[in-house]
Amino acid sequence: MSDVPGFGKALVIITGASRGFGRALALEIAARVDAAGSVLVLAARSEDKLHELQTHVTRVASELNVRCVTADLSRKEDVERVITVIRETQCADIDHLLLFNNAASLGDVSRYGRDFTDVDEVDSYLSFNVSSALCLTTGVLRAVPRRVGLTRVIINISSLCAIKPFASWILYCTGKAAREMMFRVLAKEEPDLRVLSYAPGTTTPREQALMLFSSLLLFTSSLLLFTSSLLLFTSSLLLFTSSLLLFTSSLLLFTSSLLLFTSSLLLFISSLLLFTSSLLLFTSSLLLFTSSLLGIKASAKSRPLDTDMQLQARSSSADDSVRSACSAVHAQGQLLTCEASVSKLMKVLLEGNFTSGAHLDFYDV
Repeated sequence: MSDVPGFGKALVIITGASRGFGRALALEIAARVDAAGSVLVLAARSEDKLHELQTHVTRVASELNVRCVTADLSRKEDVERVITVIRETQCADIDHLLLFNNAASLGDVSRYGRDFTDVDEVDSYLSFNVSSALCLTTGVLRAVPRRVGLTRVIINISSLCAIKPFASWILYCTGKAAREMMFRVLAKEEPDLRVLSYAPGTTTPREQALMLFSSLLLFTSSLLLFTSSLLLFTSSLLLFTSSLLLFTSSLLLFTSSLLLFTSSLLLFISSLLLFTSSLLLFTSSLLLFTSSLLGIKASAKSRPLDTDMQLQARSSSADDSVRSACSAVHAQGQLLTCEASVSKLMKVLLEGNFTSGAHLDFYDV
């Protein structure tokens, strides 16, 4: 058995397993269960990609029983097919049941809410993204009832869109919000379950504000540095002038009174300017330090997940600001890898300190 902390003998079901976050999840979970006696059920639409993933998983854990189910979860019969496979699985002595409701689609983001008039289109989207998750979850819980020694965990792969609206993403935001509440209700009704909604990588308005604020601080500090440099030059010139006047005053004793007064005044002014420039330099340094800290924090918290969905978002979103924001993080290399996000999720699940029904973001961990 691997020395990596894990879930013991487990039945693990992952929907949307053939690519992106689901694929990374399957490869990671394979290393965190006892291969002998555990079962990994992978469900997705693409049969070829599922079997390709199965090959990779068995390289990680050769004894692991991997079951692939080609299924379009918007179809009732395909949801039932997945549940049938689970019912037929021998899992009497498992320690954990883990269901990852990962399958989802962004929907048509090239239109605004006012453009959706086809009831069948909306029903089809919600059937795949909401209804199937509920029916699959209840089917799995019936197939694997609670018993002493068994920990049952339901994970909803969520998004910032479950709690924040984005223009032209009306289907996706609606679906994610509905799923979030659905699993919160489940946690309320089934106290023996462990339920978690996990957003694998998002940017919140707070982080966007921090990025803007840090940019403003950088501009202000640069302006202050320029001003202080100019004041330093002026004070240096005044010091030179006062020194010249002092020298002249020593030669011209009879007229030195006026010159000494003038030089003293200039020295006072130059000292004041030096003090002011020093204060500005200190302020600008403090602002640079603060903006650096905020910039680091904001950039660390502004990394969406690198998936096909992000590609669709930056290429098809009708809303200019959303499309530009998605394109900018991609162009700046700020996308988060699926593997890094899966690693955080494993940490949360293994520690088990989350409140059942909670929403956790990648950056909350």
